[in-house]
Amino acid sequence: LISYLKEIVLNNDYYLVLFEIDADPQLNSTQPFANMTPLNYSVEEQTILFMSNSLFRIINIQHDKNTFTIIRMKLCSQNDQDFKNILII
Repeated sequence: LISYLKEIVLNNDYYLVLFEIDADPQLNSTQPFANMTPLNYSVEEQTILFMSNSLFRIINIQHDKNTFTIIRMKLCSQNDQDFKNILII
């Protein structure tokens, strides 16, 4: 996938971003997500579908202005202490 992204030519109005998400299916109190890979047209792609209100923690952002940005995230539980103050509305 990374070699494919490096071959894409973009103009200055667009940026390539790759999201790497660590999603533990055993974690309690997370929004559901599903492996959609068997439904893909291309067998070389892996697709995971997340609920729109899923919570992610950004672990790292690696930016290379000549190629693309990789954003590494982790799926978080609704009970995560760091998010409890944010979620109380």
